[in-house]
Order: sequence, then structure tokens, then C-alpha cells
Amino acid sequence: MGFYFRKSAGLGPIRLNFSKSGIGVSTGVKGARLVFSPKGTYVHLGRNGLYYRKHISFNGKQDNQKQEFVEVPTIQHVDKNQEIIETVNFDNLTDIDSQEFIEELEKKDNKVSFLNLFFFLGLVVLIIFSVYFFIPYNYDKVEAKIVIVKSDVVNIRAESNVKSDKIIQVHKGDELRVLNDSIQNDWILVTAENVRGFIYIPLVDIKSKIISSTSITRFSTNKILVITLSIILFGLWIFILIKMKQIDKKRKTIEIYYDLDDEMNDLYEKFQNSFQSFLNVRQVWQIRTSSSGHDKKYHGGASTLVNRDLISERSPHKLPMKYFVTNAKIPFIGLKNIKFYFLPERLLIKKESKYASIMYKNLRFSSNDSQFVEDGAVSSDSKIIDYTWKYVNKKGGPDKRFSNNKQIPICLYSNYFLESEQGLNEVLQTSKLDGLKDFVDTINSISNTQSSLITQADIESYNPTDEFNNFIGFLTQRNQFKRSDLQLTLYYGYSKTNKLIDLLLKSGVVEEESDDIYKINHEKLMNIKGDLKTYIG
Repeated sequence: MGFYFRKSAGLGPIRLNFSKSGIGVSTGVKGARLVFSPKGTYVHLGRNGLYYRKHISFNGKQDNQKQEFVEVPTIQHVDKNQEIIETVNFDNLTDIDSQEFIEELEKKDNKVSFLNLFFFLGLVVLIIFSVYFFIPYNYDKVEAKIVIVKSDVVNIRAESNVKSDKIIQVHKGDELRVLNDSIQNDWILVTAENVRGFIYIPLVDIKSKIISSTSITRFSTNKILVITLSIILFGLWIFILIKMKQIDKKRKTIEIYYDLDDEMNDLYEKFQNSFQSFLNVRQVWQIRTSSSGHDKKYHGGASTLVNRDLISERSPHKLPMKYFVTNAKIPFIGLKNIKFYFLPERLLIKKESKYASIMYKNLRFSSNDSQFVEDGAVSSDSKIIDYTWKYVNKKGGPDKRFSNNKQIPICLYSNYFLESEQGLNEVLQTSKLDGLKDFVDTINSISNTQSSLITQADIESYNPTDEFNNFIGFLTQRNQFKRSDLQLTLYYGYSKTNKLIDLLLKSGVVEEESDDIYKINHEKLMNIKGDLKTYIG
């Protein structure tokens, strides 16, 4: 059996249940329903924002899973003295009341993001575009003839004969540019050090050399075309990204709405306020390991050693995924290995890209106070109850063998144990005494309410009625509606709402007018009204 907070409100007595396994029908009045589904038959009862579900019979996989359940140990033993405190068997952590919720959440979250896909495709196009238009595909080269001096010392003369005046001397290995290819009596005209003269050819080697090179790109030859094309492509890319974001929002959005009466609203307000008190605690740690059997004199006389991590992620409201829509604030605690999202009716747990969920009635949230030898900085909200020494002797005094033996405080901290039969096992420690107490008490109050039994009188008061008229009334009284309207008015979950809208779209009763707004075709509704009633019945 299971209690859960109502995700949406409605007074209508009919509901079609659409799921992967088939179509189910429920009938009844407010506070009591009998549900027939491919997974079995169950009684659905409740009032004032809380509901109870008890299976009468099971079909298919659900019954097999229940019979094959095996309790999983919550603590891994490394050796006889040390325990690793962590959540295990994450894939099977979700309880039976939350399985449909997690399946829908993971289905939405795991859908490929078209926004990211087209963003990276755009980057690929940008790289190809840049390579094509901006990487040189050719070079404009200028070649010239040069002479390389072979002898140790060679004279450059004013005329092409050995009797003419010497202008300068060049040395072996020097390169001189040829000014005129014509050869005059084995002499050739060259330039060196900004002077012109003739050099004797047998004393040099003549070669060709590239003296300048200019790169040629498609951008340099078609600047206007490339700039225009760049602007068009960039604008198109931005337009596509905006559209893909809108499509992602429609495909990946998961909506959960809570409608609470006065009594449950007071409990929810206490739920929020108590978590706010927890946020005021100066330091909170996650205890990862615990060990005993060590020599206490080296650890301030402590009988148990723990390895803990300071929790830095705490928030009064944080959504578990990008397109998660709700009208409730979700308190958040980020541990080292997993993330906790406290929904009004259940704990949502995230580990990397995986999710699990446990109704509060299936949690064990307990606490105790412990004396802690604090060798680090003491928080301002901590309660110091005594002092000890870093190294103690057998009588509890300072061990004088250690010169750096300092006095350290003993603080009174609160430890909180969050566990479940399926494998959840986490321990939090608060620097302030009773730092998480109010929040734990509120969750335990919700747990007790969820676990309360329905009386025989409630079961006997169950009186099925024809719910079909309420369903037709919703459609006939409107010209259009939003998805959330259907949830809040007819008490449909987000998954079943989506399936119902798909059915109405295929039958032509409704058509999507704009984003998440559906227009009703009343003529088609009247034409298939009888067939729809027969189909539902």
C-alpha cells in the first residue's frame, strides 16, 4: 500500500489511465475509486490532499517483482575495523510507489537535446566554413636569380673586366641578387650592400630563389560575398538554436503540480521553514567512513574515527533537471556521491545522470547526539562540553612525550541517519545541536501520515459512479485548454495527461493551436461521444 501527495486537483470522478502496458479505467467518487488496469486491480482512497492505494490483485511483471524482492545490505565492510557508509544498489533504490514517476522523469531527461545537437553541428559548419574561405589555397610567388660566392674573397668591379675599379669585396657563401641576366664576357651584373657591380661567373654559382610570397584565400578574393554569407549563416544558426530550445522545452518538460488543503498546506509550510532553519547551521558534514580498534592515545582519546566531507551545497530550492516545472519549492542537499531533492511527498535522489525516488513512508530518518573530538576549527554555533589533549596518556592527561601536544575541544554534535531497505544509507552531522531536527520531525510526520491505515468504514463507503460525464463536461465547457488545466481539473498525472492528449489528437477532437494550447473541435466531439463512452466502458 502507499500514500502520496496529490500532484493535481480535480473533482471529476472519471479517469482513463494510459501507460506503456495498456489502458486502464477507474470509477468512483471523490475520496474513493476502484481501478482496473493491465497491471492489476487496486483500491484508491483518500481525502485532504493525501491518498491511499492498495492492490487487490497483480498481473504480469509487477507481481513477479514483488515476489523476487531481496533486501540489500546498506553498509559495505572493508575490514573488521572500518565501515564505508554510502548508498548502494542505486539502480534498485526506487520504491514501488515511485517507479512510474522515475520512469517518466528519466525518459524526459534522457532525450537527446536538439539545442546541443545543432549547437555542435553549427560549430562543425563554422570550422568547415573557416577552412574553406580563410585557409590559403595558393600563393603568389616572386622568383629572382642569385649568385652564391664560391671563393674565399671575390671582388665586385665597376665594369665587366679585371682592370676596372673594385667596388666592394664579398666572401664565400654570400648571396647576391642578379640585376641583369645578360652575361658579358663571363661577367654578370649583381647588387650587394646597395651598390651595383659585375662579378666573375666562374667564382660563383647561379641559382633561382623565391624572394617574396603572398598567400591567396577565397576571402581575399571575395570579401563581400564571404561577409554576406557569414551574416546569413550566423543569423540562421541563431534562429535554429532558438527554435531547438523551444522544441527541447516541449519534449523534455516534466510538470508536477501540488494542490494542498489548509491542513496539508500548514504541514508543507512547516516543511519549508524547518529546512530554512537547517540552512542556518554553520557547518554540515557527510560522514563517509567509520572505524574503531585504533590506539586512542593518538587521537585525543576518541573511540571511533570518522572520515567526513564538508557539505557546501545546500539550497532552499533547486530543480533536479533543466525542464522540471513545479509549483513547489524543492529543498536541496548536495552530498559527495549523490544529490538529495526533497519533494513534498517523496525524496528524489540523483547520482550523475541517474535518478531514484523513495516515498517518505519508506524512509528511516533517525538521529543521535555524539561527543566529537574536534581537531579542526570550531564553528560558532557548536556546543563545547569539555577539552582533551591531542595525545593522551592512560589516565586521560597530556602525553608529555610529545612537545606539540595541544589542548583540543570536545563538541556535542548531532548525527542524522537516512536509510531505506533498498540500500539508501547516508549519515549527516551538524555543528549545531539538533540542527536538522525540525526538518526530520516534519518528514517523519509526513511519513506517519502516508503510513496511516484506511479504516474499514472508508472502504465500505466506496460508491462507484459514472465518471464519463465529468470528462465530457471538461471538453464541452471550453473552446481550448492547456495541459495543466487537464491535470488540475480531472486529477491526471503528467504521464497519463500526455497519453490522453495524444489520444484526443489522433481522434481529431483537439488540435494543437500553439505551444501547449489545444483547441477543441466540438462537432467531432459530439460525433464520437457515444463511441468514446463505449470504448471507455
